Amino acid sequence: MRTMKRWSWVCLALAAALAHGQDVLTIDEALASARENNGDVRSAFLSVRAAEQDVKSARADFLPSVSANLSRSSGWQERYTGFNQGRTDFNSTNSSVSLDYRILDNGQRRYSFDRVLLSQDVALLSARQTLRTTLFNVHQRFYDALRSQELFRVRNAQLKRSEELLKQAEISADPAIGAIPRRDVLQARADLLNSRASVLQAQNNVTNSLANLKAVLGWSTGELPELDSQTDPNRRPEERDLESLVNKALETRPDLVAQRKRVEQSQVALRLTKLNVGVQYSLNAQYTRTFNEDVSDRPQLVFQASMPVYDGDSRRAEVRGSELSLEAQLASLQQTERDVVAEVESAYKSYAQNGLILEASQLALQAAQENYDAASKSLQLGAGDVIDVLTAQVTLVTAETNFVQSLYDLLISEVRLDLAVGDPIPGEPVEESVGE
Repeated sequence: MRTMKRWSWVCLALAAALAHGQDVLTIDEALASARENNGDVRSAFLSVRAAEQDVKSARADFLPSVSANLSRSSGWQERYTGFNQGRTDFNSTNSSVSLDYRILDNGQRRYSFDRVLLSQDVALLSARQTLRTTLFNVHQRFYDALRSQELFRVRNAQLKRSEELLKQAEISADPAIGAIPRRDVLQARADLLNSRASVLQAQNNVTNSLANLKAVLGWSTGELPELDSQTDPNRRPEERDLESLVNKALETRPDLVAQRKRVEQSQVALRLTKLNVGVQYSLNAQYTRTFNEDVSDRPQLVFQASMPVYDGDSRRAEVRGSELSLEAQLASLQQTERDVVAEVESAYKSYAQNGLILEASQLALQAAQENYDAASKSLQLGAGDVIDVLTAQVTLVTAETNFVQSLYDLLISEVRLDLAVGDPIPGEPVEESVGE
């Protein structure tokens, strides 16, 4: 009996620890924490800022460059033979300002700039996909944490029922009463021990799920506040058209659009490689003013042209390599589009199926609760036995577990469908403020 009391206090303490907390962490606050602190999100948008600087650098190739030059030399020269033997001191200062502006070339600047612009688009699209994937992970781990806490409460309630059943069985099996055989007490005690093990397993799942949630939130130190568990058990899937969802995903999914941009990058890279095979030329306007003892100006136009005569076919090999890289990108894009279609179909069907499972599990839970109440009442009236109650309890725990699982499966599958389609994930900021 002391062992049973000790276990009761342990379970009550664990349940109180889950329910206690000065603050409550809502799903919106969790999403905001991930946007601010998650390392993958920060890294992705820092890459966007780096790509923006690359664009600025590439744009400068179309602008004139101005440089100021200054040199100062001071020393002496010692001559030991010939005329003018002896030491000669010298002091000189040279200063100038130069301007250089490329008027035209064979297209290298244009293609290089296009490639950098595409890199910026890829970085932004990849960052948006990283953000959405991270926000989905927040939803999933937040709901998984709530799921584990609800399952812990289910197991804790099972333990309390097992304790009460054992007490009742010991009283009924007393020789003075003899209402049930002694073996029913052994069965009730075995069920109690199994319930204790289930509670410990459920508590371990709570600990692990909260740790996983902290990781995706970028939660540095300290324990998480109590999680806001406000969910609608009567939630049902919204009616959505599969064909329109597939078409939308193929058109707007950031990772798919980014891959198409990479194909465009490969096309630009191929054009650049082909330029190296032919004539390369450039026309520059240059101006230099020198400020010495004699001030001078030197304006000039400089035209340069070159053409490879023999290079061991290295340039043609580079062209062929670029063509093969483009073909590889196109093949990969085609397969990715197929994968996206399959992902949307799977997410859509899972979302709809989880709604049906939730509805069925609610009905099963009601029936299991009624069955358990009837079995318990029969035992109290002496018309039933412990085995009937234990069987009813197993059915009830199974129904409670299925209900909890199906509820959070539905919530997660709804967000997973948004991610698969390319819709904004709940918690995603508007496009203009993304990454700021």
